[in-house]
Amino acid sequence: MGIFPFNLQAETTRILLIGPIPSTLSQIPNLKVLDLAQNSLSGEIPRLIYWNEVLQYLGLRGNKLGGTLSPNMCQFTGLWYFDVRNNSLTGSIPENIGNCTAFQVLDLSYNQLTGEIPFNIGFLQEQGRKQRKRENEKTYCMRDWEDKKL
Repeated sequence: MGIFPFNLQAETTRILLIGPIPSTLSQIPNLKVLDLAQNSLSGEIPRLIYWNEVLQYLGLRGNKLGGTLSPNMCQFTGLWYFDVRNNSLTGSIPENIGNCTAFQVLDLSYNQLTGEIPFNIGFLQEQGRKQRKRENEKTYCMRDWEDKKL
């Protein structure tokens, strides 16, 4: 493997990537920003990507991703941006989502998520709070929230 810069950003928005997300992306050292939005990526979000301790920004909106959200998604210690809106994710929101205390943006909207909204999602702190509810939509965009209890 070659030498990687101290801070690496991979922004590949709208370049028509097709197929699954390679699990080897999780092995790139110093990868802080991974934006794969608006492509034609399919399959599941690789579980190994949840173990990347450096990653701060994960943008996967507007793809064809399926599967469920991993209970390990809170393994990120510095992840503050997690956007998977407009995919085909199924299942429920992990109960431990409230442990993802660094989140400033969490957007799960326009998927096929089911079940209850975990009560501890209210523990996610940010300046404002807003909860948008639509049929079959779960959206939490922390910076846009108004002060409301869940």
